Amino acid sequence: MFSHSGTWDAGTGPLVEVGLFSGPTGWHSPKEIPRFRALIDTGAEETCVSRTATASLGIRDNPIGLRSVVSPSGRARLNVYEMHLVFFITPTVTQILEMEVAETKTDSHDWDVLLGRDVLSRAMFTMDFGGRFAVGLVR
Repeated sequence: MFSHSGTWDAGTGPLVEVGLFSGPTGWHSPKEIPRFRALIDTGAEETCVSRTATASLGIRDNPIGLRSVVSPSGRARLNVYEMHLVFFITPTVTQILEMEVAETKTDSHDWDVLLGRDVLSRAMFTMDFGGRFAVGLVR
């Protein structure tokens, strides 16, 4: 089971490191999987990735379709990609979720992945007002 604990900043929120890749699952060394900062967002229905992430993975111009989503800035149709979301358990062990993710319209300087309730529904997540949080993927 993936698990991570840390501190969070009120201006940013809880951040964890995840990996992303596209294509066949096959064998991937954890050292070779591109890593990104992910914001845990209990208010987001779906997990999304930034344009920076899709560009760095070389898939920006190859979405599998479009999805209509509602965000704080309104309704939008966003590119959708098939990806593998990777949680690093140890330096050599990972937990991988295959999923479709939408690409955000804007980029953040703090994160490239927004972990939404589609992932968090498979996890246990706690945070306190002292600036500490813990998250563990259970299934």
